[in-house]
Amino acid sequence: MSALRTERSKRAAAEKHICLQVCDGKLMLRRSHKYCSQVQGQLNISGYNKCDFIVSTGTGELFIEEIAKDTIFWDNIMIPKLREFYLKSILPEIADSRIRRGLMCREPTEVKGIDF
Repeated sequence: MSALRTERSKRAAAEKHICLQVCDGKLMLRRSHKYCSQVQGQLNISGYNKCDFIVSTGTGELFIEEIAKDTIFWDNIMIPKLREFYLKSILPEIADSRIRRGLMCREPTEVKGIDF
C-alpha cells in the first residue's frame, strides 16, 4: 500500500461521519459508529468470537480490521436498548397489530432516540 494512499485514508478518517478513525497512527473502526454496534450484534447473535470488518476506503484500497466480541458493550449498551425497543415497539405490535389494520407502525417517542 502506498504512503500516499494511506495518507488519504487517514485524512478521510479525520471526518466524524466516516466509520474509520486514526488512533495511535493506525486506522481502526470508530467505536462510536453504528457499524460497531452492527458488528457486535452479529458476533453476539451468531456466536462467533471475532470477525473481519472490511470496508473500501474510497482510494482503491480495502481496510481490514479483526474485531473481537465485546461482551461488556453487548451486555451494558446493546441489551438494554434492544429490550426497550422490543417492549415499546415490537410487543405492542404483536398484541395489537396496527399494520394488519392498515395503520402506521407505532413509534414511541422514547424509542425514536435509540441509536443502534
